Amino acid sequence: MKTLVSFAQECEDIILYHLLENVADPIYYVDVGANDPVIISVTKFFSDRGGHGINIEPQHDYIERLNEDRPGDINLEVGIGNKPGKLKLYGSGAGASFDANYDNEAASHHDEPASHREVPITTLERVFAEYVPQAQPVHFLKIDVENYEKQVLQGMDFEKYRPWIICMESTLPNTDIPSWDAWEDILLSNNYQFLGMSGINRYYAAVESRCQLNDFCDADKLKEMYNIIILYIMLEKAADYDQHEVVYKSKITNVLKHIYGTK
Repeated sequence: MKTLVSFAQECEDIILYHLLENVADPIYYVDVGANDPVIISVTKFFSDRGGHGINIEPQHDYIERLNEDRPGDINLEVGIGNKPGKLKLYGSGAGASFDANYDNEAASHHDEPASHREVPITTLERVFAEYVPQAQPVHFLKIDVENYEKQVLQGMDFEKYRPWIICMESTLPNTDIPSWDAWEDILLSNNYQFLGMSGINRYYAAVESRCQLNDFCDADKLKEMYNIIILYIMLEKAADYDQHEVVYKSKITNVLKHIYGTK
């Protein structure tokens, strides 16, 4: 049984790997809400195998990490919405959001209002037009934007740009409450086919690319097919692990070398 290290939170990288297993070319990705380049990253798995692409993240500390870990990628310090401009980004870390309800929810629990700052916004259509090389297939587009998915999709021209697979966070932040009814019709009306759901994510394929993909398997099914090691769970069990330490990258490297000699 093949051993695979998942860097993602819910094995999104292994799900995408299985779907794209028959693709000979290096995988090209666009990651909206990239966050950290290693911990709970959906694209690190592919980067380590010669893939590359575009990472989009409005938080400066994550962009610095991405620039260090992914010098061959395009790392954009912007947010994505339905039109260019500026928006308030509420909170920080993996839960940061452009949804103003983030701030309202904190107030309703009698907490301090969530910190916010203005960040530049562009659209997916502009990113694809400016940065994706002509004739370059985008094998997958991943969107994780904490209840701002509809606006991200509204800013894309799906007639002109056709990522093969779209992986979408599909529940309200930190819940299992479905949120896809707000935006799924945008994908279905643009000839994307629903493949399946695993954890909090739903997966869609462009109808013209479906024949090049393996059948969809959720994380539970894939764990029967591969020996999957989920990196962040291993690291959380390490007593001396702190991802905010400067040395955290070397600890990750040592763990991976111990598992199967990769970086």
